[in-house]
Amino acid sequence: MGSDSREVPTEDSARKEADSAHPARPRDPESAAPTDAAMPASPATNERPVPKPLARRRRPTTPTKAFFGRFMMGHLLAYPVGFLTAVAAMPLAMVLKKDALMNVGAIGAENRFIRDAAKELALSALEAAQVELVLRTCLIASLVTLTLVHLWSIPWAIGAARAVKHPQTGAASERRGYRIFGWLTAATFVLVGIAGAIGWIWVFTL
Repeated sequence: MGSDSREVPTEDSARKEADSAHPARPRDPESAAPTDAAMPASPATNERPVPKPLARRRRPTTPTKAFFGRFMMGHLLAYPVGFLTAVAAMPLAMVLKKDALMNVGAIGAENRFIRDAAKELALSALEAAQVELVLRTCLIASLVTLTLVHLWSIPWAIGAARAVKHPQTGAASERRGYRIFGWLTAATFVLVGIAGAIGWIWVFTL
């Protein structure tokens, strides 16, 4: 028998032939496996776009709203002035109503609220009548200053309404009204405070 000249293919030679027949095939199977970093992130299919909140449209300011806005500001600022006036008027009432306080009858207070408060505080009928007389004076003084502050806010409110209706010519009117209101209110607050301090010092030094 003649000897066969063909070589028996080994494992290495078979792998080389397979690689040459398929050059695009990677030799290392581990390098062919895609990694998480190499793979592009696929967009989530279940996510929905979040709607942006709609900006609320502000209603245009009307002359009426501008007027009452400034007037209510003056109304709120009138309360501290009225309270300070009530406190400052107490010593003034004691001075102006000195004879009436000394000669008041022992019939008690006429106001039901003051009578009930006098009972809670264990005040006598004479003391209740004296308290009522002082508080009446304080109430009148507070109503005067409250009314004045409200009146002084009207030019400011009218100027604000004009500024909305006529922006070019009404702005100066609003600034002028604001200065009037600010200066008169501040002056009233200071004068009432000084008068009250003088009155209480005079009462406590008698």
